[in-house]
Amino acid sequence: MSKINVMKNKQYLETSTKLLHKYRVKLSIYFTIFVLLSFWIMQSFYIWAKYINSKNAIITQANKRFEQVVNVLKNEQLYAQKISQKDDTLSLVIQKVLDNVVIIDTQKNKEIASSFDIKNIDKNMIIWPDLYSVFNYEKYKIYVKTRVIYSLNDAFKEFWIYILYSILLSFVFYFVWYFFVGRNLRPINKNIIAMHEFIWNINHEFKTPLCEIISTLDLSLMTKDYEWSIKRSIASAKRLDYVLDSLVDFINITQNNFSKQKVNLNSEINIIISELTTLAKEKNVLIIFQKSSTLYLKKVNIAHVHICFLNLIKNAIKYNKTWWKVYIKIDKNSLRIKDTWIWIKKENQDKIFNRFYRETDNSDGSRWIWLALVKRIIDMNWWEITLNSEENVWTEFIVKFC
Repeated sequence: MSKINVMKNKQYLETSTKLLHKYRVKLSIYFTIFVLLSFWIMQSFYIWAKYINSKNAIITQANKRFEQVVNVLKNEQLYAQKISQKDDTLSLVIQKVLDNVVIIDTQKNKEIASSFDIKNIDKNMIIWPDLYSVFNYEKYKIYVKTRVIYSLNDAFKEFWIYILYSILLSFVFYFVWYFFVGRNLRPINKNIIAMHEFIWNINHEFKTPLCEIISTLDLSLMTKDYEWSIKRSIASAKRLDYVLDSLVDFINITQNNFSKQKVNLNSEINIIISELTTLAKEKNVLIIFQKSSTLYLKKVNIAHVHICFLNLIKNAIKYNKTWWKVYIKIDKNSLRIKDTWIWIKKENQDKIFNRFYRETDNSDGSRWIWLALVKRIIDMNWWEITLNSEENVWTEFIVKFC
């Protein structure tokens, strides 16, 4: 890869990182605003309900006091007689009833009971911190004073206090959301970086055979050795076709539109081995198929089964050492494919199923695409695949069928 391409790649990654950071900040701000608005709306309903309940409680209290006063007026003579007989308890009750009450006889224009100044009070009104309620009963006009517990001013004051505290807490909300959004965007960022690296790598996979074809044809024009150039060009074209097929199959396998049936895995493996006989002969690799029982896979797509195990066995042959063997073994609920494949480091074994992964810059990228395709099929069918590898000795894939 040229220095110019490396610089472009670096600039693209920096741009992607900055763009994701910008979205991270925006989403954090939007979430914070949403939380604040939700909190303010709920708090507004709460404060308003609190104010209404307090107001209703005060009105109820004033009405109750009015009824008590009316009861005293109705039984005025009886109560006066009992009080004259030194009924101290009744006297205290009436005194309590008439506390914060003014009674005016409208016919005589005379105050019968007076515990506060009614100047400038002619209707129901609030003179903080009291509510003055005016009632009419027969010839009497009754004023009742009730202490306001929670006024509209209190409600506004409480609301603005909550707003102030919520604004201060919004910074905490922002950083909390910033953390969670960043954690959720991190896999996306990694995927973008991996995808971009994959694009550059697959570009290399395309360009290498194309350059070989062009250089081979140019050389053949100079040497007039057309037979050798044609064979070399065909090999390069097949390699390019292999890479293209791997990409197309990976896209098609994700569509999830397929039929399912019962498949005899033993028969399918035999078909795959027969298809790969030519490749095995070219590599001088011996395929040994061991089957202790016949294994049937229920409700699977036969094309997916074929693609999955064709690629595992094909990779085992293609990347095996010459004059060595590939072992295929079917047990009761598993299939094992063992070969002398190039050793895969333990820390990289979980990465080889990533379609964007390349073990080295010079490794065959299509190999990892096929393994990603295999992993996709296995996950779709709820199977399990594990990898065991010993340095410079062997590599074994184990597929367990649930």
